[in-house]
Amino acid sequence: LGEYGSMLRDVFAFSENDVWVVGEIITNVHTGERANAAHWDGSKWELHKIDLNPPMYYILGFSQDDLWMVSGIPHHWDGINWSKYHLWDMGVLSPNDGILTKIWGTSSSNLYFVGDKGTIVHYDGSQYRRMESGTDADLKDIDGIYDPETGQTRIWVAGTGVLLYSEGETWEVVWDFDHPFFKDNYKNPTAIYIPDNKSIIIATWNGSKTKVTLHRQESFNIYHTLVNNDDIYILSMSGNNMNDFFMAGTYTEVAHYNGLMIHSFSELKDYGILWNCIQKDNHSYVVGYQGGGFARAVIFRGIR
Repeated sequence: LGEYGSMLRDVFAFSENDVWVVGEIITNVHTGERANAAHWDGSKWELHKIDLNPPMYYILGFSQDDLWMVSGIPHHWDGINWSKYHLWDMGVLSPNDGILTKIWGTSSSNLYFVGDKGTIVHYDGSQYRRMESGTDADLKDIDGIYDPETGQTRIWVAGTGVLLYSEGETWEVVWDFDHPFFKDNYKNPTAIYIPDNKSIIIATWNGSKTKVTLHRQESFNIYHTLVNNDDIYILSMSGNNMNDFFMAGTYTEVAHYNGLMIHSFSELKDYGILWNCIQKDNHSYVVGYQGGGFARAVIFRGIR
């Protein structure tokens, strides 16, 4: 999508014929015209310019009339209009806080936004509230689970050299650079995926290799290594369950774990980065940019 210099940051799919991507899509490299979102209806892409057209980092959807995007600040679509929330002007964030880049939540009345400089904001449907994270590290990924049987919420955030945990109100530093969980310099969690209400999967980088580990949520120290010493720098994980999930990252590498082994789709590898992936039933979508000096935004769709 777009001309060279374009990049996609995230993808969200309601179905195979209802897919959204966000990022920075340059439509005319000479005039600087661009879009920051695009929608696939099963036959064609429609480009969208939201607000003043800043780059979009992330998208989360609850319905076609209830979409959230993040461009450093939240944007919400109610089916008729887009609303933006400049949290600095609203007094929620201070000048020392970082921009927001990711979202997780159970509904539009229970959202958690994370971003640079350890910034975390909660939205309850009417008010935004800054939360103390206990770190000033840049926060890169967030995932959570709500158990309707117990009413418990568990949320995990991966950042530069830090892993955070919350049950909705306060945040705990699980590990950081000074108190690492793993040996052999595996200190930097790069992506997390929560497949069910009992498990969490974490990708951790040691400077040259990645390991992927499956932990119990209630007994984090109990874990099993799924992938060890892999060259891929994983930026995103998504799947149907712990034995059926995708990983994406640097050099536009995509890999799938089936419960026994990893399969890498080597035919997709190239210069570039795949920033995010999502798996929905038998379809998977991966977005980023690909190519050398004339890189362009790219989206791959995998069909089982």
